[in-house]
Amino acid sequence: MIRMLFAIDDSPESSKAIDVFLAQLGWYREKPEIHLLNVQRPLRGDISGFLKPGLIEQYHLDESRKVLTPAKQRLENAGLLPTTHAVVGKAAETILRYATEHACQQIMMGSRALGAGGGWVLGSTVTRVLQHSSLPVLILR
Repeated sequence: MIRMLFAIDDSPESSKAIDVFLAQLGWYREKPEIHLLNVQRPLRGDISGFLKPGLIEQYHLDESRKVLTPAKQRLENAGLLPTTHAVVGKAAETILRYATEHACQQIMMGSRALGAGGGWVLGSTVTRVLQHSSLPVLILR
């Protein structure tokens, strides 16, 4: 069974990427193992001195759940059993590290459509993942 990392955020592109993936699920001989990953950006500055311990972590977890829960439900409705992961860090670096640490065989991500000039606009995170990944990266749009 192939182990896939599906990096998602709260963008419409991520939501559409799930739709595209589900429409192509029949391509796979057996259902893949899906790891849904949401990477939250660290909060700017050191505000931890002003907040109760654990409040920042709870904030990041709550924000990730807003993204992960509906995505997980959609995949489960298609007969998949995704695991969800919420991590704080720089998006591209965290996605690549997670894929390596969890022995994923492919990374999936959504991308933007065409830019104003007619050229591809992938976004900085997708571009960085493509540049630095040793794994196949499937861009869904």
